[in-house]
Amino acid sequence: LRELGQMLNRESQADEWIAQYSAKVEEAKKQMSERIGPDETVMFIRVLKKEYRLYGERQLTGTLMYHDLGLKAPPQVSAIEGVNQTISLETLPEINPDYILLDVGAIVQGGDKQGEALYNDLQQSSLWKNMKAVQNNHVYRVPDWFFRTDFPLARSKALGVVVDALVNGEQALPK
Repeated sequence: LRELGQMLNRESQADEWIAQYSAKVEEAKKQMSERIGPDETVMFIRVLKKEYRLYGERQLTGTLMYHDLGLKAPPQVSAIEGVNQTISLETLPEINPDYILLDVGAIVQGGDKQGEALYNDLQQSSLWKNMKAVQNNHVYRVPDWFFRTDFPLARSKALGVVVDALVNGEQALPK
């Protein structure tokens, strides 16, 4: 953002946004520390038409969650070398996070019916039902744009989504 600010001769606006965002992050960290223990883990997963995609620390939303907010990633998330990794249903219990942020479907006109169908199958699975996050009602559905936080406005909105879910319990999915 600073580089763009320099290119557009808007350095002060870039610095102002960064300062405001940093203040929001600090407030969010304080709120989350009152609800989420330091050893509790959080993961972000997308259910697409034929796969489960786990997002790592290097992905844009991952940098928001794990670097900006300091949330703890499960070891399997930290081990992802790229931005995401396709995993099987059988892998989910090995990860077994305390909190799950979940996106269902690809961004397609009319919605992703195949993604929704795979998600419905996931919900019926005993592997899913026995996970800590599911048992404790700590699964939160996020908007389909959530994994795209590469612009300042989207990053700020994504920060709000994380706070709404993990602090306020909004968008919690039933067991």
